[in-house]
Amino acid sequence: MKSLCLFLVAALSVGLFAETVVKNSVPFAFPTIVGVAGDHSLQSSKVSFACRTIVAGRSAIEFSWSLPGKAEKGSISVFTIAGSHIKTFSMTSQRGSIRWDISADKKLARGIYIAALSYGIYKQNLKIVLY
Repeated sequence: MKSLCLFLVAALSVGLFAETVVKNSVPFAFPTIVGVAGDHSLQSSKVSFACRTIVAGRSAIEFSWSLPGKAEKGSISVFTIAGSHIKTFSMTSQRGSIRWDISADKKLARGIYIAALSYGIYKQNLKIVLY
């Protein structure tokens, strides 16, 4: 009888002090469109950042950009999808392009990479797929 009473007291206290957890989420809404992604480029009314592959004798990737503001300096950094840093290119102008000879770089293999442009207040990312 004592064990039954202890069990009822324990069950009652668990029921009184238990928290009911309900998972609520914000209703889904599409994000505001700030650019159009396509052909490995991101273009908006102000910022253009693109990359294209060049296969002429040796494989290369060409990054090109056009930004409205002027800053002291900027960079384009390339990372693996896991976050490891591969290469950084310096930028000194608001418009230009950089060609990267990827056939000479032994760190690169087939896979997905992220190119991150940072120039003053402007920041953009591109996905690069090597196959």
